Amino acid sequence: MIRRVLVLSVIAVSASVPALRAQNAPTEDSLKLAHQAVMSAITSGNPAMLEPVLHRNAIGFFRDGQMIAQVGGGYSTKDAVPAVLADLGRFSMTEYDAVYRVAATSGVVCMGTRFQPKKGEKGQPRYIRSTWVYANLDGAWRLLSWHSSDVPLKK
Repeated sequence: MIRRVLVLSVIAVSASVPALRAQNAPTEDSLKLAHQAVMSAITSGNPAMLEPVLHRNAIGFFRDGQMIAQVGGGYSTKDAVPAVLADLGRFSMTEYDAVYRVAATSGVVCMGTRFQPKKGEKGQPRYIRSTWVYANLDGAWRLLSWHSSDVPLKK
């Protein structure tokens, strides 16, 4: 009898583990909310809102940059945030396409955005395609890498 109870207990626990993992698994909806928070922080110029979402080892390129921006070592998220805001804060941004994907604890956002120079800023409107890579750490999305480039428009 005890053996039967033990076997049934092991089966019940084994069957419930995948269900528990599925309940806590990151979703595309949670990734979308995290990315919207990043975009809101950028468009509002709010460093306090952006800093906690950057991964402590984030890497990427700024829009017009030629060198890789690397968080870590002597360059912290506090150092990176003003550069991100300065780079993107000159524009108003309108998303025209976005796809969100989650695989295990990794999330990818591919987005098309129209950049319009804000009043008083020089430049032409630009269409930008960007890829944002997130890592889910302890149930929260952190921006790990980003890259953007101009969309090749037909002339």
